[in-house]
Amino acid sequence: MLDHLSLLRTISLHAWANIRVLHIELTRTAQTQRDVFKLEALDRQGSAGDEILTHWTAICAFIAARITPFQLRLSVLCAAMDLETATDVAESMSQLPTLKKCSIHFGNNCDNKALQSLAKATALRLMKGGDERSDLSRSCWKNLPTEVRLHILMETDLVRRTPPLRVWTTDDKIKIENGKLVPSTSECCLQCTDASTSCFCPARNAAFSDTCVCSTIPTAMFQVSKLFNYEATEIFFSRNVFRFSGDLLATTQFLAGLPNLAVRSMRSIKLHLDFDQLYFGLSKPGSRVDREWHDLISLLRDRLLLSKLWLSILAVDNDTQYDFARINDNGDHDYKWLHTTSFQLLKPLEQLKGLKKFHVSLCWSTEFEIVAEKAVMGPEYDSMAEGKLRYYFCSGVKSILRMPMIESMAVRES
Repeated sequence: MLDHLSLLRTISLHAWANIRVLHIELTRTAQTQRDVFKLEALDRQGSAGDEILTHWTAICAFIAARITPFQLRLSVLCAAMDLETATDVAESMSQLPTLKKCSIHFGNNCDNKALQSLAKATALRLMKGGDERSDLSRSCWKNLPTEVRLHILMETDLVRRTPPLRVWTTDDKIKIENGKLVPSTSECCLQCTDASTSCFCPARNAAFSDTCVCSTIPTAMFQVSKLFNYEATEIFFSRNVFRFSGDLLATTQFLAGLPNLAVRSMRSIKLHLDFDQLYFGLSKPGSRVDREWHDLISLLRDRLLLSKLWLSILAVDNDTQYDFARINDNGDHDYKWLHTTSFQLLKPLEQLKGLKKFHVSLCWSTEFEIVAEKAVMGPEYDSMAEGKLRYYFCSGVKSILRMPMIESMAVRES
């Protein structure tokens, strides 16, 4: 590692004056692809770590004397054993002039907020001369027209968007699983650093990059002022799609714990049901899952503005499809439990009449989807005309169960 750092000293003054991008790794990586790699931690207490840190301080002074201010895009990767080691690395970088861009990676643990905060503070200081507040003061913000303020907020991270290079993903949704927020950390956004071999996404690492486009919840924006909190809450909950999965009780508790403004601002909710909830829960009237389903629907009825809500209920994920196929693989399809499940699924939904949009996607019956939608929205409702997606089921599964029309009609007549 010291040999690699020493190579920087061999670069000519003319070359330094023209360097635009520089990526430095202070710890070795074992890596198979950009966003899957292991780091050897750097420890200031060890002799090797102390030697690297000493050399790093000298290298930073060497670079500072040669680069052009406001020109270099620098990324530094260093898996720090602890906060003290990371602090030593950051303090050595304080010798550098103002950088055009700076990304810092202190390890793979995105839950280490101390390291993440240090990376952010160091990078911002090197780019802007410190963690400065915006010139737009709170008083100026308040004096802007409401329409302008809301338009500005809609262009911030309050509204989750699919990363440009990940258009096939579902990272544009706010995911809540078992009542807890799930970060969109499935893959690197590929824009967090110029280095093609490393991921500097803060949602996945103890790192900072101001070019990262992965979506995280911008909690700091809700703490600026009362006015800012009110308008940020309205934008965040009205402009995002909220995807709930897992335990129904946890979903109900999550929604029940939100402020009234937040809940009433929600415009799009997707409820994902899995096979266990359907087969072991809703197929047994009076079960715990059955009661929790009724409670969840009642909460939606009581707290949300139904006339502005787009609600989707889905049971179409791959695991659910395969479970349906497996349990009916002998070809002897028993529709009795599906009849019960369908009826119990539909029964409380009648409380939601008045929804703006309502889509149901189930892997066992396209016909029952229509039955359920019309039971809530009226006989003339056409979900496909209202933008419902057509789901395609797993290829290679020969016995995906699809309840025939006669069984779907029986549910409606129950």
